[in-house]
Amino acid sequence: MSCTDTEFGGDPAEGQDKQCWCEDKPAVKPYQCAEENEECGCEGGWVVYGQKEDDGKKLDFFAASKKSMAVIGLKGKKSVQCSGAFFDMADPAPDAKKQCFCDKTKAFFDQNFVTATRQFWKASSLEKMSDAELERQHEHVAEVVRVMKEKETAATEASTAAKVENDKAMADIAAAKTCAAQAIEEAYKFRKLKLTQRKNAVNSVISKRREAMATRNMQLAVKKQAMKNVCTFKKGEEREAECKRITLEVDENITDIQIETEKINEEEKSQLGEISKEENILEAKRTKDSIAAEEKGSEDKNEIKEANTEKDLDILLEKDDLLTQQHELLKIQQDTAHRIDISIKEETKSVGILIGNLKKKMTKMARKEQIMVSELSDDAPEREKVVTRILTRSKETIAKLTTVMTTLTDKVTEITGESTKLKETLADLSKKGAEMSSKITA
Repeated sequence: MSCTDTEFGGDPAEGQDKQCWCEDKPAVKPYQCAEENEECGCEGGWVVYGQKEDDGKKLDFFAASKKSMAVIGLKGKKSVQCSGAFFDMADPAPDAKKQCFCDKTKAFFDQNFVTATRQFWKASSLEKMSDAELERQHEHVAEVVRVMKEKETAATEASTAAKVENDKAMADIAAAKTCAAQAIEEAYKFRKLKLTQRKNAVNSVISKRREAMATRNMQLAVKKQAMKNVCTFKKGEEREAECKRITLEVDENITDIQIETEKINEEEKSQLGEISKEENILEAKRTKDSIAAEEKGSEDKNEIKEANTEKDLDILLEKDDLLTQQHELLKIQQDTAHRIDISIKEETKSVGILIGNLKKKMTKMARKEQIMVSELSDDAPEREKVVTRILTRSKETIAKLTTVMTTLTDKVTEITGESTKLKETLADLSKKGAEMSSKITA
């Protein structure tokens, strides 16, 4: 707006020079907008989904933020249901009541923080799905063991029905071959999906950083024009000092932009190259596993056909076949456990990104405040007021960032514990696999 009598509807001091001040709006504290499963109205703002109570005491926004939480933005929507189903399947407080807060002015989180938080909860959801798949495979192994014992007993008692048993064994091999092919394909699709999500996440982050660089370039162009005006047209004793200061500032901005642009390009090339390499490895593994499964099925069929004239050999081969199936299922369990491990690492990586962004934000804020204060002369009338306002705002911002960082650090500790348990599971599976290999060899 313009600093004129017309704009303000009158002349407060006739015949005198006037001036205008800009006063920051007071901070708006996020407020509770809904209980769990209720509708939260927060058009255009951030909605935070977190724990409601701790030891019977209701938590406000800042207390809830110190614990685990999920955040989404309402773009084009006026409200959202306060439920994990609408927050990327997040459950920041298992077995506890939840609530939602509305950060209407988006003052407490930026887009990068919200994006990284949502990626974390998506990875966590995939981890839980893999856990369920691992449990189903445990049950499958138990079922194979049960079937193996039944077939051994039936083969011993029904030696006269060798032909029937051989036909049944052939059918079992075909079923196992189909099962193995399905397991290979499901594992491939699962890993392919995760690689695609990683690629999309990398492209999204790079795109946003490039948009930020475009904005900085536009700001630099404006600053260059200001430098030209000062150095060319401004007169007076302050011209040389002002020209030198703004020229130095423009040069520093140019260097910073060049360095950041190169860094973005290098990170994009490195990350997308790594994902492409993993995709090639995944395709090769899929082909190799499929061929191996096909060859294994053919070999088992040939062995049974060659041995169908001898009863004892039939029993031995059938037992060997079932043990091999059990061993393959254990290997699939190990692969699934490894996928869970990768999901945990991705969660840890997301949390690391969030902590790094917060640290950068705090450093940048401190640097900006130093520049603002240094630009004011010691005897400037507004210096004390500006310094006081900056310090107050800094303390508030640092308190918010510290709260979020504490929550993220606690999450890293929790994920580390999950990783330790997973390693114990992998060790147990490896032990079972070795025992199964010994039985097959014997």
